Amino acid sequence: MGVRRIVANIGSPGVDGAHAFYGDILGMEVVMDHGWIVTFAGDGSARPQLSIA
Repeated sequence: MGVRRIVANIGSPGVDGAHAFYGDILGMEVVMDHGWIVTFAGDGSARPQLSIA
């Protein structure tokens, strides 16, 4: 079985800046938001993802 998905987790004192950078500037969409952890995903077949907590 091959690797199907890798999600990088990044620690941050707040997620507001992450919304501005990854959402507004890089155009990634929020695919999960629990307030204290937010996961962003990019377009394309590989759908790169990262989580900010």
